[in-house]
Amino acid sequence: MRRLLIIASLSFAFCCLFAGAQTFLARRILLEPGSAVPVATTGGPCWTTNSTDDFNRANSANLPASSNAWFTVTSEQVFACSNNQAIVVFEGSDSCNVFTNTHFSSNQFCIATVKAITGGTVGGGQGMGLCLRGSTSSRTFYRLIANGAASGNCEIGRKTNGGYWKLTNFTTSAWASNDVMAVCVVGQTISMYRNGTRIMQLDDASGGIYTNGWCGVSFSSSMTSSALDDWAFGDATCAP
Repeated sequence: MRRLLIIASLSFAFCCLFAGAQTFLARRILLEPGSAVPVATTGGPCWTTNSTDDFNRANSANLPASSNAWFTVTSEQVFACSNNQAIVVFEGSDSCNVFTNTHFSSNQFCIATVKAITGGTVGGGQGMGLCLRGSTSSRTFYRLIANGAASGNCEIGRKTNGGYWKLTNFTTSAWASNDVMAVCVVGQTISMYRNGTRIMQLDDASGGIYTNGWCGVSFSSSMTSSALDDWAFGDATCAP
């Protein structure tokens, strides 16, 4: 009887350990901050640039140029064009606009220059950023954002029909105007960069993986002032 109890206890412990490992692997961190990777709007060893938008046009209440390239994701707020930048109109609400005027592969690269990034709390998940694999028919996309807090100032997550799942929140030095943010998704591997240095890479293997969609700009409320400039996107061929 005692031997059976010991075997049962060991089996239970193994099952708990295995379940925990599965939960961890669902969004496992592949790379901690610090790896230098060249990032430029003209492309790189793992991506090619398909299109750009410098927002150099008349001020407007939304982003679309004459080609009506930008689409506001369902139930998200618009970005506006002001002083040749993409700005957040409603700082107290989430915003996501995707660029739909050209073909996107499922493996995507997106980059922009931060022009205003004031506000945000430590670990609060607020910030200005970019989106990947965004939908035009539902509130569904990957969101990668940053803010000016001293810690807990970056977050990678996804929305599925409006429901939000945080994949990771992590710390870099406080973000500031003219920092360059870049993001990339290849398969289930998501990467985030700052000024040419990869600051995070993770696997989203939790079953909610989006396999297609559009790149764009995103915002997680609430902040004081948020703006981006010199946006570009392309097809990614590897996860650098």
